[in-house]
Amino acid sequence: MSPDSSPQAPDPSSGNPPEVTVGTGTAKLPLHRVLRQLCAKPLTWVITGAVVVALIGSMSFYLVSHGSHSPKGAAGAAAQHARTDTQDTSTSDRSGKQDTATNTTPNTPTTTAPKTGSATTTGGSTGSSGGTTNATGGGGSNGGGTTTHGPIALKIMPLGDSITQGGVGGDPRTINSYRLQLWNDLGSDYQIDYVGSWQHGDSQLADTDENGFSGDCIVINPCHGDPSLYSRTAGWITAENPDLVIMQGGGNDFSDPSTTETSVETSMENWISLVFATKPSVKIIVTGAPQWYPNYSTALQNYVNQQKAAGKPIRYVTYDNVDTVDGTHPSLAGYVTWGDALAAKVRELFP
Repeated sequence: MSPDSSPQAPDPSSGNPPEVTVGTGTAKLPLHRVLRQLCAKPLTWVITGAVVVALIGSMSFYLVSHGSHSPKGAAGAAAQHARTDTQDTSTSDRSGKQDTATNTTPNTPTTTAPKTGSATTTGGSTGSSGGTTNATGGGGSNGGGTTTHGPIALKIMPLGDSITQGGVGGDPRTINSYRLQLWNDLGSDYQIDYVGSWQHGDSQLADTDENGFSGDCIVINPCHGDPSLYSRTAGWITAENPDLVIMQGGGNDFSDPSTTETSVETSMENWISLVFATKPSVKIIVTGAPQWYPNYSTALQNYVNQQKAAGKPIRYVTYDNVDTVDGTHPSLAGYVTWGDALAAKVRELFP
């Protein structure tokens, strides 16, 4: 073969890669020999390195400018988006839980009255304390519309003899006296708290405190073994601080032969005065005596009406229409009648 003739094709069976040459004709040299001769010279080595660096930089710029990193960037963006969605979902879940927790308790005013609930009342005046009652009418401070107030807290002291005590006369169902019917009549408009030095009643009545004592007298002392009601009243009023005292008595004072209806009526007037003197702001409801003492009851009613006309917070309830089991002590129906009459006077005194 002549020196400038075309090179023979490599023999595939030799297993050696084809030799790359540089130049033409007789000047052809293998590429590795050219590079070795160039690198043998320092200046050439520097220039060659610079060229290689420039080529690498150009290739990198080309790849960046043509978005060769896009798949990775897209994956990263997708991952970031996924993380953001996760965070948003987490935040939404927290918000949802917070809303659920907040709404567990309705945003509605509620009242926990120990003895009564709440009610809707239509009328003028508003109450003073307690839970939630809606009163609609002209009693609001703006001259009408709707005013919200709670049931009126009311401490009531039942004060008297066996007629007040209840359960006397042969019918054990009367053990709660008028107090049960009064409680039911006043309902949720009033938060009732009966007060007294002892308890007497059954499970029908939620509060059995009272100061009714069988056989006791207003002023006869002692009376059937007990001190007089008059002698103990100031201490009871001071200890219990009632808003209302329901007073009844005098029948047992006639056990003294020297007692007259006039003297008993005077004793009742003094007893009423004692209650007002002990607590000037207290209000009183007085009940007359059984049929045996009509003059006493008439005189007592006149006295109460005079006190009312003078501005005293006092009312009178007759005993004349109260059914009895023995002419003296009320029957179950009699206590209902009495309780209804008392409830009407309570509403007058505590509108």
